[in-house]
Amino acid sequence: MSLKNQFQTYPTGDNPKQVITGDFNKDFILDLAVTNCGSDSFSVMLGSGNGTFRTQKIYSTGNRTCPAGIATADFNNDTFLDLAVTLSATKKIVIFLGVPRKALFSSIPYAFSYNFYAPKPTEIETADLDGDGSFDLVVGSQFPWNSDRSLGIYLNRGNGRQFDHICAYICAELTVNTISVVIGDFDNDGKQNDLSLCSSNNQVVTFSSINFTNTTYNPSVAYNTVFANPLSLIRGKFNDDNFDDLALVSPASDTLQILLAFKIGEFSQQIYLTNTHPTSVARINFNNDSVDDLVVLHCNRTVTVFVGTKIGLFSPTDVSFGIHEETNDQCAQSIKVDDFNRDGRDDLVFVDPGTNTVRVLLNLPCIE
Repeated sequence: MSLKNQFQTYPTGDNPKQVITGDFNKDFILDLAVTNCGSDSFSVMLGSGNGTFRTQKIYSTGNRTCPAGIATADFNNDTFLDLAVTLSATKKIVIFLGVPRKALFSSIPYAFSYNFYAPKPTEIETADLDGDGSFDLVVGSQFPWNSDRSLGIYLNRGNGRQFDHICAYICAELTVNTISVVIGDFDNDGKQNDLSLCSSNNQVVTFSSINFTNTTYNPSVAYNTVFANPLSLIRGKFNDDNFDDLALVSPASDTLQILLAFKIGEFSQQIYLTNTHPTSVARINFNNDSVDDLVVLHCNRTVTVFVGTKIGLFSPTDVSFGIHEETNDQCAQSIKVDDFNRDGRDDLVFVDPGTNTVRVLLNLPCIE
């Protein structure tokens, strides 16, 4: 396989931050949603099914809100995908409910305050944490100072409009900024309700076996020290056991770092050199085997594929694709993987703040 040596570029709003994928109009074709911090909005681009996307629809998040993080799920159980967005400038989380009309989302979102002491909520993830059939929220924030309020956990009451804020012991363990957060199964109980985050003190903190049904929680906590300035924490299956593993990048050290889980709360670490200034990493099934591979995005919009093996080792491939255009010093970020042209192969999308665009790269079979 190879990345198509021709990319599609789609305009966004000003200063795009994150991109996600989902079928927002229920036509069984993947679409894109992008947060635009500089224009206080998010953009939705409907997919055509052949790897191309239509012109963006723009939704306002309010003046001087700077939307950053974005996640999608059916929060009110009506079969339509909804959007949860963090507004970093106004310390709010907003829920845009999906509607069965061309508008796609409700014009008046449900909003709730994140935390008075948390001025910059940025990261957001969603999963059914307490097993009640409704999707909940985990929010990470960054401060100009270290704080024990850098993580918020919100349990959905079932209607997508009311969320109970809980934290207790989990948040008390954190006295630093939450740079990235991921939800996974790190205790091998078959439930995607454990949390892992990378923090500003260069640690990955993993909470597993959390009891969300009472106020004691009593999680198992694991700490792993990583290289400086960790970014883009993700989970995946990087060997042939049943545990979820972790991967992240460090732009300060130009490295890809893998944490392989081998028992509850214990990880073995591997480090791989990347190109200059990696900013994001995502899972990709590059060679159609049972083990996740990884694709790393760099500040200069170069992507490199690392092929995984059943024993958890990775090797960089000759597949490295760069976009050679002059731009400012804003880094490409937020790489995501999905099958945009429905050919059974994983494709790539990432945001390019330097040109206020998203870029799509298709994964096509090699032609001899």
